[in-house]
Amino acid sequence: MFERFTEKSIKVVMLAQEEARRLGHNFVGTEQILCALVGEGTGNAAHVLKSAGVSLKRARIEVEKIIGRGSGFVAVEIPFTPRTKRVLELSLQEARYLGHNHIGTEHLLIGLLQEGEGVASRVLENMGVNLAQLLEQIRSTAQQSPEPPSSLPRTLSSSASRVRPLIEELSNPIFRFVEPVAAIVAARFSAALYRWVEPRRLGHVLNSPSLRLVLNEDDYLTLTPNVAFIGHGQLDQHPFQDVIPELAAVVLCGPEPSAKQTRLEILMEYGVKVGLLLDPQLQTVSVYCGEDDRQILQGQDTLRLHELFPGWEVPISEFWPPLAETQSES
Repeated sequence: MFERFTEKSIKVVMLAQEEARRLGHNFVGTEQILCALVGEGTGNAAHVLKSAGVSLKRARIEVEKIIGRGSGFVAVEIPFTPRTKRVLELSLQEARYLGHNHIGTEHLLIGLLQEGEGVASRVLENMGVNLAQLLEQIRSTAQQSPEPPSSLPRTLSSSASRVRPLIEELSNPIFRFVEPVAAIVAARFSAALYRWVEPRRLGHVLNSPSLRLVLNEDDYLTLTPNVAFIGHGQLDQHPFQDVIPELAAVVLCGPEPSAKQTRLEILMEYGVKVGLLLDPQLQTVSVYCGEDDRQILQGQDTLRLHELFPGWEVPISEFWPPLAETQSES
């Protein structure tokens, strides 16, 4: 399905994940999709919602009234709720009905309104929106001036194909069953790095940080590596939420490992100096220090990052848990 999404629709999915993180929830519900449709700002859905008096600020207030805030701990991967998956299915059906070969924000809003029983519908009703009239209006827009596919911001990529796999993996429920392996590998790598960094007061080792990548002065999205390192000097120069780490590590787990690599590539485009891809199945570590500078470590190789941590050396075999060893042998 996601190969049919326009770039604006892909952005909506990313923003919906950010809305879930903002409230500390481990799911993307219809209410997050609604806020993301408004927050995207330039699509047909945003224009129709704003004309109906729906603002992002008001929508967020109503959402929090209904579902409250979560525990604050949010997993790296945030799955869709069954209702949200139904919204996506209805969006695809609507696009096909209208003879469109892509899914724009107008189709997502139609799917949201057709589903009709999620938190999003309650939010709109609480704001005094007539759902039937809104559905008629967005359908008319979809028929008369459907959203054309457009380019992603250049800071992300000039090709949507690099971002689509990331979104598809984020929504894949299979990921919930393999994530424990990634967590174990990330914890082992984090511990090894922390033992070197902390005594020397070099900076901070962060586990699953939400990194804010600024698209423009009004917009940003969030990507989450498994482990990141931020030097002390960086915090003196920038607010914490705007700091791009010097190192980001991503564990390759899940049915679409290329999506994880895409995530790391995007982070490096934003200024990460060293990127690491840890593959527990192949038991390899790929070290990226630039666009064309990649080194692959395997077996009994030792990881050295002298440009960041002079003198630090650790055998990569320390990162692999018994579960990963068992999987690689089978």
